[in-house]
Amino acid sequence: MSIVSMNFGFAGQVGVTPRRVQMVVTDSAATLTTANYLNQNGILPNTVYKTDIFDIIYSYNTATQAGTYAQFLPSIAASTGIITLSLDVSEGNVVLPVIADHMAAFSGTTGLIKSDASTIINSGNVQAGLSGTAGYLASFPSTAAKGSLRVTGVANTGDTLVTISNALHSQASVYSIPDSGSATATFAVCAAALVNGNAVKASGTAGKLVDAGYALTNSGTTVINAGDIQAGLSGTAGKFASFPTTAAKGSLLLKAVDNTGDTLTTISNAAMGQASVISIPDPAAATANFALAPSALVSGNAVKASGTAGLLVDAAYALKANTTAAYAGGGTSNAFVATGLTATSIVTAVILASTNDVSIAKAVPTADTLTVTFSADPGAATTVSWIAISAAV
Repeated sequence: MSIVSMNFGFAGQVGVTPRRVQMVVTDSAATLTTANYLNQNGILPNTVYKTDIFDIIYSYNTATQAGTYAQFLPSIAASTGIITLSLDVSEGNVVLPVIADHMAAFSGTTGLIKSDASTIINSGNVQAGLSGTAGYLASFPSTAAKGSLRVTGVANTGDTLVTISNALHSQASVYSIPDSGSATATFAVCAAALVNGNAVKASGTAGKLVDAGYALTNSGTTVINAGDIQAGLSGTAGKFASFPTTAAKGSLLLKAVDNTGDTLTTISNAAMGQASVISIPDPAAATANFALAPSALVSGNAVKASGTAGLLVDAAYALKANTTAAYAGGGTSNAFVATGLTATSIVTAVILASTNDVSIAKAVPTADTLTVTFSADPGAATTVSWIAISAAV
């Protein structure tokens, strides 16, 4: 305890109640308000009374002769006589200690003022800064040195007011700002009303959203879009992926690679007369090509490779094969019905069955007919198998 000076005697105070006592101490308010800071023996021959009022300058600096003034009242324990000083808190007083530059608030309803209230309420508006003088609202979390959240006004293009307000809510809601992963980011806002169920799209690059004009709905496990769906952008790759119902069984990707120029590749179906499931066969290799016909084919004609990249073209001929009806014999020649043959068909024919041991001497194609000349009468139940390469029928 360091008491610089103490004065119990003022002229004209004899017999006056309450008596005023003056003290100057180098101790803090917390120290001088501890029990037994003053004791009856230490202040002899003076005596402290319950009705005394102490005018104390505490935290006094003897070098600068500066300190803090406050008024204290004593309490004296009846059983021990221990004296305890306490700050005089009465109507209109300030509850000490206070912190410089901290906001003041009322303590109770008697006019006491204190700082650092848990909640400060203003029944009107709260303003940070003035026009031409910047100000912000700041909120700190409960953990020290973990940053803060600020609402800061910046200059508009004109003297306009920006208001942030809630729409009508039917429940208590907590909205969290996600981490953008960058030092600066923009809230995405809608400049006009949206159509319920429609997708939205960016309007410019400043975070403005507008109605996309089409619906994007999720029905169970199916996502439906009434317009187009795009994966990626020009210069930014994107792909469509489909996974099967069994886990760890791969997936099917639809992925674009660079064309030789800025050209569009479209995959579409022809007009189907039924529901169809088209499966991609296993090529048994890590890479393979679809076989494609770059132009129309002729029905019934064979196709052939054009180059080595999987292109197919019309081979300009038809490949046909059949077995004739039975010939009863009785001659060395017979005109068999051979649908699809023409006079220009190239035919190879063999005897499939005959009664007599003969051979084919000649096979002449004409329209839908194959005339076969045998080395002798083949006998009953003679049939001929043939294969022909000819123009399309």
